[in-house]
Amino acid sequence: MASCPLGQISDPSSSRCIDDPSAVTDEGRLKQARVFIDDERFAEALALLDQITAKNNARYFNYRGFATRKLGRPEEAVTYYKRALLLSPYYVEARAYLGEAYLMLQRPALAREELRTIAQICGVDCEAYQELAEAIRIAGY
Repeated sequence: MASCPLGQISDPSSSRCIDDPSAVTDEGRLKQARVFIDDERFAEALALLDQITAKNNARYFNYRGFATRKLGRPEEAVTYYKRALLLSPYYVEARAYLGEAYLMLQRPALAREELRTIAQICGVDCEAYQELAEAIRIAGY
């Protein structure tokens, strides 16, 4: 998926950047939001997520939580991660990011609780476990 200039979105059917996000499906918008997140274009990711019509989706809430957290609003991000986990309790990426939001809020016990849950779901060798364990270590907890 292309990384498009400000104000444009990648059209999955043509692999071109276009000006009209309404021409792209919700799935295409989710994929483009992930590209924006990977490019650290968090405000653009949120603006694009606002245009999704079928919002009852764990990835939607996880991406919204991630972008919101990276914009310095961890308390708000926690609510989005929890919504993602209500829809998909085994979504370890959302659990890891929720743990990181808890660290930003200086709630290490809750972050460690997410780490334990991740270990139960995918073990201590999975990427989500490793990332959250490292974030906890770096934070000094």
